[in-house]
Amino acid sequence: MNNVDMVANFFISIGMMENEDYMTNLKLQKLVYFAQALSLVKNKKALFEDEFEAWDLGPVIPSLYQKHKNGKEPITEVDKNFRLDEFSQEDLDVLLNTMAIYGSYSAHKLVEMTHVDGGPWCNARKQGIPIINKSDIEKFYSQKMALKSLDEIIKEIPDIGYRDENGTLVLPNDWNDE
Repeated sequence: MNNVDMVANFFISIGMMENEDYMTNLKLQKLVYFAQALSLVKNKKALFEDEFEAWDLGPVIPSLYQKHKNGKEPITEVDKNFRLDEFSQEDLDVLLNTMAIYGSYSAHKLVEMTHVDGGPWCNARKQGIPIINKSDIEKFYSQKMALKSLDEIIKEIPDIGYRDENGTLVLPNDWNDE
């Protein structure tokens, strides 16, 4: 299983690759949340062990928040030990698809998307429960994605990279170059 810092560094590195300083702590928290949801639905397993708490602005992993706490300033550094090849192909697909589906949204739009009535964050807040249960995340997003299959959603968005003849995701040549 991945650790949450690896997952966060994945999203930070994409932001840096695109030469945009838009990856704030708020946006990072939401992308990590949606990656966990996508993994729970698609792969039937958690992407990482850490639990989300139901904070005012949506799901938050406190340790990740503390590590990247810098107000509204962009996060501009990736952990020096971050290695893309430590992700399984299955997990890498989840991360790339999460970025493709949710990456273009603003942090505030992502907050709005996590605050949907009946959603895991909303239910935890209404019940006064600080932790958002992974099974609640899986159940909610499984139902939400059942309206449109995950494959249909993914086909509507451009991939980062392409699929070879075996269906394996191939990343651009300049990915992870330094």
